[in-house]
Amino acid sequence: MSVRDTQNDFGFVESTLVAPAVQTNSIAGVTQTFLARNTWDTGQLGAYLTELAPNDQILTVGSQFVFVDQGGCDSLKFCVNWTTTVLAAGGVISPTIDVQLVTSASPALTSPVVMIEFGAQPAANFVAGYRQLASLPRSANWLRYIGVQVVPAPYNNGSPIFTQGAFVSWIGTGFESAQLGYVEGYTIK
Repeated sequence: MSVRDTQNDFGFVESTLVAPAVQTNSIAGVTQTFLARNTWDTGQLGAYLTELAPNDQILTVGSQFVFVDQGGCDSLKFCVNWTTTVLAAGGVISPTIDVQLVTSASPALTSPVVMIEFGAQPAANFVAGYRQLASLPRSANWLRYIGVQVVPAPYNNGSPIFTQGAFVSWIGTGFESAQLGYVEGYTIK
């Protein structure tokens, strides 16, 4: 089961009396670099993520322990599924999007260190169902907090760059599913 199945992703917000649960991060209306709403705190480990050997514990989410290598070479992966096609605002010429998994010593993700970068890609590539997937690197650069940032270009003089576009993102295993965002081969009771 992946972290996504436990609703522990970078965009999930519980429902309230006045608002339904939200799972996507929308980039509609962004004028600059966008940070996903949830940041993961790895401080529960007593140490931050570091260069690890197989089977070392690296991430605790709630009471769930996830490992870099679970014996079958099934390493943790960072996944981004685009749920709404991205549309550029009028007047924005050839916009690009660069999705990054970042780490920082601050929960606000100030001075982030980029751990995974998919690179600037044309916004036209980001259609509903588009998936970006990369294995977490073994590195001594991990800091306490992990988050996702989306870097759009070109900036539009303070005006929105996109009129629509949304994604879900999480870290987990088991991405060989027929349905995006879900895993197969596990019994959920």
